[in-house]
Amino acid sequence: MRLLFSLVGCATDDKPQTVDSSEVSQTDSSPENNGTDPLPSDSAIEIDENCIPFVGGGLPNGTDWTYEMGTVSVTIDVPESCSRRYSLWTYQDRIDNLPINPREIQEVTHQPVIRTGNEIFDALYALSIVEVSENSVDSIQDDAFNNGEPIECPAGGCFETGRKWPYVWTRDTAYASVLSLALLDPIRTRNSLAFKLSTRRNGSNLQIIQDTGTGGSYPVSTDRVVWSMGALSVLHALQEPDRSDFQSLAYEALKNTANHERALVWDDEDGLYYGEMSFLDWREQSYPDFTAADPTQIAMSKTLSTNVAHLRLLEITASLAERQGLSEDASQYSNWAADLHAAIEEKFWLADQGHWSAYLPSPLDPAPTHRQDALGTALAVLAGLGTETMRSDSISNYPHLPKGLPVLWPQQQFTPIYHNRGIWPFVTAFWVKAAKSVGHADAVSHGIHSLVRAAALNLSNMENLEASTGLPYKGDEGEYSGPVVNSQRQLWSVAGYAGMVQSVLFGFEPTENGFVVNPFVPFRIRHELFGGTEQMAISRLPYHGGQVAIQLNLGPANGQVSGALIADSMTLNGTSVSLGEISASLLTGDDLIEVTMVAADTANASIIELSEEDLQNHQNLFGPRTPEITNITGGTNGLTLSLDRADEVPADIVIDIFRDGVMVANNVAGETATWTDPISDQSQTHCYSIQTRFLTGTTSQHSKANCWWGPDYSNIQNHNAQNFTANAGSLVYNHGAWHFENWGAANDTLTVHTVTAQHNGAHWLQLQYGNGSGPINTGVTCAVKRVTVYDDNQAVDSGVVFLPQLGTWDTWADSTLVPVDLEAGKTYQVVISQDTNTINMSEFDHFAEYSGTGGSGGPSNFVNITGLKLLRR
Repeated sequence: MRLLFSLVGCATDDKPQTVDSSEVSQTDSSPENNGTDPLPSDSAIEIDENCIPFVGGGLPNGTDWTYEMGTVSVTIDVPESCSRRYSLWTYQDRIDNLPINPREIQEVTHQPVIRTGNEIFDALYALSIVEVSENSVDSIQDDAFNNGEPIECPAGGCFETGRKWPYVWTRDTAYASVLSLALLDPIRTRNSLAFKLSTRRNGSNLQIIQDTGTGGSYPVSTDRVVWSMGALSVLHALQEPDRSDFQSLAYEALKNTANHERALVWDDEDGLYYGEMSFLDWREQSYPDFTAADPTQIAMSKTLSTNVAHLRLLEITASLAERQGLSEDASQYSNWAADLHAAIEEKFWLADQGHWSAYLPSPLDPAPTHRQDALGTALAVLAGLGTETMRSDSISNYPHLPKGLPVLWPQQQFTPIYHNRGIWPFVTAFWVKAAKSVGHADAVSHGIHSLVRAAALNLSNMENLEASTGLPYKGDEGEYSGPVVNSQRQLWSVAGYAGMVQSVLFGFEPTENGFVVNPFVPFRIRHELFGGTEQMAISRLPYHGGQVAIQLNLGPANGQVSGALIADSMTLNGTSVSLGEISASLLTGDDLIEVTMVAADTANASIIELSEEDLQNHQNLFGPRTPEITNITGGTNGLTLSLDRADEVPADIVIDIFRDGVMVANNVAGETATWTDPISDQSQTHCYSIQTRFLTGTTSQHSKANCWWGPDYSNIQNHNAQNFTANAGSLVYNHGAWHFENWGAANDTLTVHTVTAQHNGAHWLQLQYGNGSGPINTGVTCAVKRVTVYDDNQAVDSGVVFLPQLGTWDTWADSTLVPVDLEAGKTYQVVISQDTNTINMSEFDHFAEYSGTGGSGGPSNFVNITGLKLLRR
């Protein structure tokens, strides 16, 4: 068992003698051991200033929790009070020796409380409510904005992101809103979300803000659209007139954002959206190592999490359009959503693996990687993608470690701990919600234990933990030690813990017209955390200016550990109501919902859970290092690939080979140095990538795509800057190349007059550029340009290229690709320009106080252009 309890008093520093958690349900559940008297089942319960008290059963009063990392204990001043004061002790080292040990946790009148018979569990929920308050501020600040000076919040305040992150960030706030913040403080959450909306600097076109990030952020990163999910949660929690006001604001921003995304980052060839994995925005952590210096590879990728986020953007925008009587808009966004739903299912589901792929690398390598992303998977399940069997399988087939769910699978070798080898509690919270949605009791239990363990041992809801040990810092791995950053009271972690209690165990979920109460209590959690408890309650849940209490009647404990308890019947203020949505019109303002629970009549799916012994073999945790195709040569037998296995032991791996996104060979012996594809017509372009697999099953990243561009590169045409015609800007030679320098003002154009296609059909256009306006890992000045093909002054094809920041002007790189169809022998003109859509985030007023390029000095969409390539596809 992963969780052990000690049946000794709290006020001792002696090492407790532990007992297996399976014994806990057999302990004495008399009132004396729990510090409270039982109530008759038909007692009238006051829930205004009071709470539903615990009625008996559960664990003995004063029970400690002992983990291999340390022991946790609690004392309570007045156990029967509805405003308990807890003293929570931990014997684990804490980041920065904070919070102070013991941590004093005070329940506050009018804030929600739980009574479960497990005093540490009750204290940890109270801790999450306290940390919501600690993140509630009247001003925010960040060194990169407003010269580091505070920025005042609107009336009602806003949320900062954590102890070490005193600003408001789009994705953090949105995900935290979904998990519980919208319910707990809708006004403050609304203010925080509204802070991440902005018009352009000319006052037009309100949109969601993408924060600073990879390659100069948007459109390398496009997960700003998760804002829509947070906004919907706030709308469910707000009262009038605040709801209508925010709905109008949200719809304008969502509509404009959806239209902008469609014009800029949607690929009409496969129906998917470009953009980095949501939240996993540190390239070396989650992508292959060659992306560290080449953010264009990230910009060309399509990811599960970000595409699901775009799906929710479209669905929510359609819903808000419908609410406002805009049926034509509603139909448009609904149709876009339906098409995207189908495209995600087609492109990301790995039927032979039984799980979703984390991402598709690029147009040159469109094969889905055999890598998993826990947040993307959870979002896909919650969005209803795939069949119910697919959703359940995707939960079952994601490997779980003893201390929790790693956010990536498998892990990357020789990479510091952060996202890599990281447990992130907010991701676990989404995982628990997703697992509950498919009735996966085993995964819910594992996730709850992970959240509880992390909060208890650290006295705070931490940003992240090392995946194999569950520690807040593992410092014995030199430069790879970590997590390299770890903040207390990280906002989405706090919200995730509270949401696990409120929306999973007690099942409270606001809707458009009321709320549902759909509790889910795994038998294993009941047995290991709540012992003989027959009743659990949450009181003073805020809802539309009133408060709601939920009492779960679990029935007698029988030691069962498989499956879960779900709702069988329900009463509202003593009157029977149907299971499902409870209309807000039925509420009095002080309402009690009593739920009778029953065992779910479903099969209990299992999870893949690696043991501590499994982790002793690094091949069970890590994938092989990223391999490489070093060369492709043509010959009479076909195209021969030279393979580099990245120093992995040949006997430990096998190799899979992809051509143009299709696997053409698998289980190739690890010692293979060359492999020949028997292609006779070598005039065609073909792009190859490889992955290696340990015999244990973990898979490497894909190699960077290497293309055969025909004999002597005959399928590539190069047009250098000296042959361009410019209406502005200067042709110069520096940084090692001729180029148009600092080019890209509003009306600037570059024209290549004689681009003659040698072949009929599909081609790519690509720019060679430099962008030293900011570092690779942050900023807002990824350049965005339009490339248009003209035939005799008529535009015949067009697309957008992204030119991410490269950190220095001395570096030259290739842009993203624009697909075009051309006719052999015909000469075209290609014009590079910009329009109202080809902008980056520096165009928005939100960044007027930003200290970097594209901030207080004005928008910046400038690059150096040194060449244009025409590539035969």
